[in-house]
Amino acid sequence: MSACIEDRLLEMLALNELDDKAIPPIASHLDQCHHCRDILEKYKSFYNASHYEFKAITEGKISTFRDQMLPLENKYTLNLISWTSQFSDLQKEPATLAADVDFVKAETQYENLAVLSDTSGEMIARIMHEKVENKWRLHLILDKPDKYQDVLIRLLPFDQQYVTNEFGQVEVENLASEQMSKLKLEVSTPSAVFDLDTLIPNWEEIIGKGQIHIENQDQEHIEIEFLPSGSNYTLRINLDQISSQDGSQKLHAVAVKSKKQSWLANVESGVALFRNVDFEPGIQVKVFG
Repeated sequence: MSACIEDRLLEMLALNELDDKAIPPIASHLDQCHHCRDILEKYKSFYNASHYEFKAITEGKISTFRDQMLPLENKYTLNLISWTSQFSDLQKEPATLAADVDFVKAETQYENLAVLSDTSGEMIARIMHEKVENKWRLHLILDKPDKYQDVLIRLLPFDQQYVTNEFGQVEVENLASEQMSKLKLEVSTPSAVFDLDTLIPNWEEIIGKGQIHIENQDQEHIEIEFLPSGSNYTLRINLDQISSQDGSQKLHAVAVKSKKQSWLANVESGVALFRNVDFEPGIQVKVFG
C-alpha cells in the first residue's frame, strides 16, 4: 500500500476542489487505507454540517447587525447569530460535498456550537466541537481567499488570538459554554506583509549579524534580527516605522507564517519577539493593526 495521503488533499477532496485527474489514485488508496478514510470522513462531516447550518440562517438574522461593523477596511466584527442547541438536529442530515467516490458514511463526530456574521452577511464564521478528539475548530466562510487565509482572529470575551490556515480554519481553546451567548469575533487582515524569501534570499548569512533593514513592495519598512537559540532561532522585529491602518503607530500583533505553521506575538514598545522559531521556506511576516 502506498504512503498515506496528505491531510490538505483529503480536505480538498471533501470540498470538491481536487482536479479530476488527481482523484483516481487517491480513491484507490482510500479503498485500502482505513486511516485515510477516517480523516476524509471527518472533513466531510465538518463541511456537510456547515452546508445545512448556513441554509438555516435567514437574511433577517444577518441584517439585525447592519450598523455595528467597524469602519477600518482591514478589520471586521462578527456577532453571534445562533449557538449550541439550536443546531442539534442539523448534523444528522445525510449529504455529501465530496467527489463522486463510493465511501461508507460514518456517523458525524462534530457538534455545532455557534454561527457568527458581520453586518453585511458576507463574512460568516462557525465554531464546531469535534467530540471524539475533544477539539474546538473555528472556520471562516468567505468568497475571497485574502479575507480568510492567514488572517488574525480574536475571540471575545475569551481574549484568544489565532492566525487561520489556508482554509480559513483554526483550532481554538475550549470555550466556556456559559459565555457563548456573549461571543464576538474580530477578524483582521494584514496591514503590511513582508516575504522574507524574496527580500532576504540568503537569510542564513545574516544570523547573529545584528538588525537588518528591509522594505516591501509597498515601501513599508521593518528591521529584523535573527539570533541562534539552540537548534532553532529567536526573531526580533522592530516596527517603529510601521503605522496601523488608521495612521497611528499602535499595532496589535504580528504573525510569522510558514507553509506549515505560524507564530503570533503582540507588539510591545514597537517590538515583536518570536522565540524558538524553526524556519522553513515560505516564511512571511504579517503585521496586523
